[in-house]
Amino acid sequence: MLNTQFFKKFAKPELKSIAGKRYSNLLVLSTILILSMLAIGLGKGSISYLDKKMNNPFVSYVNVKIPMGNPIQIPDMEGIYNKTRKKAVQANMIINNYENKDAENLTNKDSIEYENSLAEYKSCLNTLGVEKMDLDSISFYDFYGFKAPYAVYDKYVNFTNKEKDISKNALVRKGHENDSVYEFILKNDKLTLNNSFDFDGWGCVVSLDFLKNKYKLNYDVYNIPFLNYSKQVNGEYCSFSIPVQGIVESFPHGVDMLVGKKLFNAFEDGYNFWSSLIILDSNRTSYLQYYVDNDQNLEDYLIENNFKEIEYDYIMYDNGKMYKKDKLTIEERNVILNDLPSLNTSYNVFDFNLVNLPRNMDVEREYFIFKFDKLDNIAIFNSFLKENTVNDNKTLKIDMSVIKSKNNFDLFNKLANLLSVALIAFCIFCLWLYITNLIVSHISKNKKNLGTLKAFGLSNNNIILIYSAISITLISISFVISFLVSKLIGPVIVPLVANYSEIGDASSLNYISYPIYILAAFFIVLPSIAIYLKLWWELRKSTPGDLIYGRE
Repeated sequence: MLNTQFFKKFAKPELKSIAGKRYSNLLVLSTILILSMLAIGLGKGSISYLDKKMNNPFVSYVNVKIPMGNPIQIPDMEGIYNKTRKKAVQANMIINNYENKDAENLTNKDSIEYENSLAEYKSCLNTLGVEKMDLDSISFYDFYGFKAPYAVYDKYVNFTNKEKDISKNALVRKGHENDSVYEFILKNDKLTLNNSFDFDGWGCVVSLDFLKNKYKLNYDVYNIPFLNYSKQVNGEYCSFSIPVQGIVESFPHGVDMLVGKKLFNAFEDGYNFWSSLIILDSNRTSYLQYYVDNDQNLEDYLIENNFKEIEYDYIMYDNGKMYKKDKLTIEERNVILNDLPSLNTSYNVFDFNLVNLPRNMDVEREYFIFKFDKLDNIAIFNSFLKENTVNDNKTLKIDMSVIKSKNNFDLFNKLANLLSVALIAFCIFCLWLYITNLIVSHISKNKKNLGTLKAFGLSNNNIILIYSAISITLISISFVISFLVSKLIGPVIVPLVANYSEIGDASSLNYISYPIYILAAFFIVLPSIAIYLKLWWELRKSTPGDLIYGRE
C-alpha cells in the first residue's frame, strides 16, 4: 500500500498538519534545539576557558622561592640526595641480610643492628620525601623527575607609553642561555616566529599582556620597535629606548619581560650607566641617533642635516629606518636639537655599547626554576626541600596553590563534563517528550481514519514508519535551522554573557560547539529511535476496530 502517490496524498498533508498552523510546532521544536545548542556551546566554551586558565602549559615549570640569605645551591641539594641515598642502600643491605638469615643464627648484635638500620632507612626516606624508593642507581634529577634547574633574577622596572602618558612597572627577568621556559614558548607560541632575542645583549622580549592590557601600557598595537624606559638622571626623568627583540603571548609567574644580561645589569647598576649615556663630556665629540617610523617630516630634517642611514639589526620590527650622525660638537648638537621636529612615533636611540659596560652586580637570587615531568613529583620534592634546606628557620619551598588549584580544576572539569552530558540527555528527553506527545496526540485525533486505512490493508508497521519518518523530518528541519542560528548568534551571545558576568578577559571565552555529526547523533538519531519505540509500543497490538471505536 506504501507508494509515491500514497505518501503524496497522505504523508505530506500529515507532515504539514503536525508541523502546526503557520508551522508553530516546528518553531517551538526549533526554539528548544536553539536554546539547547547555545547552552551546550556556552558550557563547552566555559570548560575550555577554565582549561586554559588552570591547565596552562607552564604549570610543570615550578618556581622554588629562595629566602633572603639562604646559601643553598643545586649542587648542595644533589650532595644531600647522594649522601642520603648511599645511607639508604647500606641500611637496606643490612635489613635484607638479617631477614634472609635463619632465626637460629641471629645474635643479639644482629637484632640491634637490624633495628638501627630500619630506623636509618625510614629516616632516609623521610629526608628524601618519599615512602619507598627504588634502590637502583639513579641520579638526583631522575629521582625527582625534573630537568636541570637554574636560578633566576627578577626586578621591577618602569616603562612608559608616551602616546597615552601611561607609566607602569614591569616584572623583568634576566635572560638565561638555557632558559627552558623561553625555549618552550618558542616552540608553542605563534607570536614568536620573528623573535631574535640576544640573551647576553641589550634587548627584551615582552609579553602581549604587558603591552596591550588596559591596566598596563595599553598600546593599541603590539608590533613596536622600542619600549621607553624611564629613569631619573640629575633630578630629571629621562627616556631610554629599549630594543624589542621579541613578543610572546605570556610568561608564567607574573613575569612581563625577559631582558638581556647587559640590560639587566644596567637596570641594577642604577645611576652610573644611565647617566654616562646622558651627560656629555666637553672634551669629546658626541653623536645623535634616531629611529624613524613613518615620519616623513623628521626623516627629511635628518637628511638635510647630513644624518646617514645605518644598518640596525637589534630589533624585531623592520618597518622603520635608523639615522645617525657622528662627531658632533656640543654646539652642533644643540643646533640640531633646537629645531628637531616632534618625534611622535619615532625614537631617540642611544648606543649602549659606546659607554662602559654596567658592572656585574651581586644580585640576590629570587627563585630556582624546575621543569617537572610529572606533577605528582612536585609534592615529593617539596617535602625534600622542607626537610633539607633550612637556614635561619626558613626553607626553600614550592607554592603548591597552583598545583592544588589544578587538581581542583580536574575535579571540576569532570563534574562540568558530567553536567554537559546531563544537559544533552535532558534536551534529548525534552525533544522526545514534545514530538512523541505531538505525534501520539495527532494519532489519537485521527484514530478513526487510521482504523479505516488499516481495514483496507495499512499495517501497524506502515503507520509506525510513516509517523517516524514525519518525526525525523520535523527534527531534521529544526536541527538544520537551530544549528545555523546557534552558529550565527552563539559567538555574539557568549561575549555578552561574559561581560555581564564581569569576566576580566571576556575575549578568551568562546562559543564552542560539538562537531555537527555528534550533534546530529544526539538530536536526530537518538530521539528518532526513541520516538519509533514509543510509537511501536502504542500501536503494536491495535486492530482496525480498536482505532475506529477508540478501544484501549
